[in-house]
Amino acid sequence: MDSVRNARPSLPKLTRLENGFIGNGALLSDQARAWVLQCEMTTSGSVAFESCVDDTIKAAKHEGIIDGNQSAFLRQCAQHHGKPTN
Repeated sequence: MDSVRNARPSLPKLTRLENGFIGNGALLSDQARAWVLQCEMTTSGSVAFESCVDDTIKAAKHEGIIDGNQSAFLRQCAQHHGKPTN
């Protein structure tokens, strides 16, 4: 049984933030992935992507879904990493 457990690939951590439940009931990592995917699918170019993520995360903070630390860190990640490429 240990060999099966050890054979599973480890999932990458999304951020250095604690992956807890946020104001809308979702896990922070799941919601952040959804926001990134939404912006990735609706924008073209890195600048538009970063702007979309920034606006989305600011709105989530304004609505009380995430706190200031979560907002700042997620926005910084989008700025640093830019639009994902396939």
